[in-house]
Amino acid sequence: MNNPVEQMRLISRAAAAIGITAESAAKELHSASEKLSRGLKKLAELSEQDLAIATVPREVVWQEDMVTLYRCVPVVEKPHGVPVLIAYALVGRFQMIDLEAERSLVRKLLANGFDVYFIDWGLPGRAQRWLGIDDYVSGYLDQCVDIIRQRSAAERINLMGICQGGVFSICYAALFPHKVRNLALTVTPIDFHGDRAAPQTGAGYVNGWAGSMSAQDVQDWIRREVAGNDVVLFMKGSKTMPQCGFSMQVAPMEGRVLAPVRQFLGDRAASLEAKGVRRERIVLDPGIGFGKSV
Repeated sequence: MNNPVEQMRLISRAAAAIGITAESAAKELHSASEKLSRGLKKLAELSEQDLAIATVPREVVWQEDMVTLYRCVPVVEKPHGVPVLIAYALVGRFQMIDLEAERSLVRKLLANGFDVYFIDWGLPGRAQRWLGIDDYVSGYLDQCVDIIRQRSAAERINLMGICQGGVFSICYAALFPHKVRNLALTVTPIDFHGDRAAPQTGAGYVNGWAGSMSAQDVQDWIRREVAGNDVVLFMKGSKTMPQCGFSMQVAPMEGRVLAPVRQFLGDRAASLEAKGVRRERIVLDPGIGFGKSV
């Protein structure tokens, strides 16, 4: 429809149908402007303390290497006799369980009379690069549990695992059932079946990776899964160890992240095409991470 008069007539009819007049539109615009002004004023009044997270009062109970065990200060005179230990993931940070006063798992547990402990796994350094799951489960986690049992005189504790911390907690409860009274899990992967010859219902990408594969097994598996395509992955490295992506955690990207990733992948794809690889055979993987601890 190119007739301006007809267009204006239809616009007027639509506006009338929903009750829009010049006066109401001006009033709505003024109201929106006032709301925006009040919002900006509120933001300007916020301090660093107002924006702080994980502010529940706590004390350091035990430390070893980069791992710290905290006890939250109880808010009742006599907490429940069986303490709760929360184990979060290694990559995700424990602050997620105490975002703010009105959105805090820890504070809700405290308000219900629980004696709450949680683990901060910290940031591993070069000295911890060879640690495995057993070191975390039978080492750090077991020490935390034993310290809590000793402090509380409870033979068994309540263990709550979140995300990867839930995987650790499952392993721990299976290894040391005499130390765990109740096990609670949230957002925790459990089915790590990796037998590709007889996969369970729903077995797929994650299960395939969890089959105790060697480096060669992984390469062979990738070749099968991508059906002969060429895969280019983005991983930020260092000058001395360009293949090591852990420097992304130590020195994450600042500013615009997408531009350098797009540039890198575009250059690699162009290089492959120049070497005779067909475009439809190239799979680009931007990777994950970008310094989650920051």
